Amino acid sequence: MRIDELIDIKNIDTSIEPMTKDQAIARMINKLKLNGYVQDADTFSKAIYQRENEISTAVGYGVAIPHARTSAVKKSTISVFRDLSGIPWGQEKVNLVFMIAAEEDASDEHLKMLSKISTFLMDESFRAKLITAADPNEMYEILVQEDAKKNTETDISQAREAAGKYLVGISACMTGIAHTYIGA
Repeated sequence: MRIDELIDIKNIDTSIEPMTKDQAIARMINKLKLNGYVQDADTFSKAIYQRENEISTAVGYGVAIPHARTSAVKKSTISVFRDLSGIPWGQEKVNLVFMIAAEEDASDEHLKMLSKISTFLMDESFRAKLITAADPNEMYEILVQEDAKKNTETDISQAREAAGKYLVGISACMTGIAHTYIGA
């Protein structure tokens, strides 16, 4: 699954005003409800807090990833929130929050989303780009570009492992026939 299939630019939000964890969570859930991804905000909120009460979803590096899988979600998505002032989140302060909303029957989508986002966030320069992005549009582009980059790296790696050899074909055919044969 690609990031652009999971993140709707309408679910990206930024703030410079100080707020609490509860305010940030409420703001993100409200945005998901307004944009049609969550049908029952109260049920989704309870699921988020149930997970949050088990163990903090702050994962380090100024990032939190609250997540829930529930019937209150109409369509799986990721909401992104950036707060430059930093939000107290348990023992940490976070600037980036990725809220994962997964449908109840989305068997492993929830875990795939969590894994994909976590992998991206390990990169310090990636986090810095998101924190310094001018607006939600730029944040979206950064996420999509990182996903495309990772997908290309994975495709190249898998091709190398599968083949073990490289083939380079050069053609100057103006009609496209020779390079079609080389590609085949």
